[in-house]
Amino acid sequence: AYPGVLVWPDIFGLRPAFRQMSERLAGSGYAVLVVNPFYRVKKAPTSPPSRDFSDPDVRKTLMGLMNDLTPQTAITDAKAFIPWLDQQGTVSKKRKMATTGYCMGGPFTMRTAARDEDGTSGIFFEGPFDSGDRSLRRHHARLVPA
Repeated sequence: AYPGVLVWPDIFGLRPAFRQMSERLAGSGYAVLVVNPFYRVKKAPTSPPSRDFSDPDVRKTLMGLMNDLTPQTAITDAKAFIPWLDQQGTVSKKRKMATTGYCMGGPFTMRTAARDEDGTSGIFFEGPFDSGDRSLRRHHARLVPA
């Protein structure tokens, strides 16, 4: 059994790049769950085919999906995803779980790690823009080296 990793994707959601990332993590000895943060309103794929964030229509669509997510959404989802992942036969309950996120998934990662009393560690990769979400300043999470 392997340590679990919960992956929060960026604003473009589930797509082949995240399948490749999860396969690399799994190949390195982790049990990986990549989630669709927009599952409440849209099945994957959630981004338009062009995926050009500089296109105003694409940006409007994606920002609309992202703006429906709240800090509580991350906590609620983490409370569901972590136990589900932990119950999978490939996940070792004796090993600490980790979470990682990309850009928009960064705040979800920090909230996931901060709310877990059992020691989930998190690391995220931020994109070039600022979401304006300053509520993370009060959260502290244990980080693992990349």
